[in-house]
Amino acid sequence: MIPNRKMIESMLINHSQHGGTRVEIPITIASHESIAKARAALLAAAASVDHVASSPEPDVVVEALRTGGVDLRIRVWIDDAQHERPVLYRVTEACKEALDQAKVEIPSPQIQCCSKPTRRRRARDRFLCVRRSPTESEEEQ
Repeated sequence: MIPNRKMIESMLINHSQHGGTRVEIPITIASHESIAKARAALLAAAASVDHVASSPEPDVVVEALRTGGVDLRIRVWIDDAQHERPVLYRVTEACKEALDQAKVEIPSPQIQCCSKPTRRRRARDRFLCVRRSPTESEEEQ
């Protein structure tokens, strides 16, 4: 049950409006990697997962180009909404393994350290370390 207040105050999305349910999985590849090579590996991986519908076929779209990588979105359809979460997890795992096997790099978060000298020259400088994901770097600028 969904409380009336929640229905009024929130946007309701009907995932099964057209008879099936679409599951979307975001994945980022390194910017120097081939989109076509990654797409081929991801499509094969997604199609191999149980409960993924063969029609419409899975697809992979480029969602964004960022400094640290290319954001892709794998979209698959399932016939029964009760399989949504298990399919999401299985497709995600299958895609990671497929990218590893195809030797397509997934960028990892980077740590950037900057030296900031103190007013008095001491042997020790203060360091400022910032942890950020490569895909967030453009948003921070």
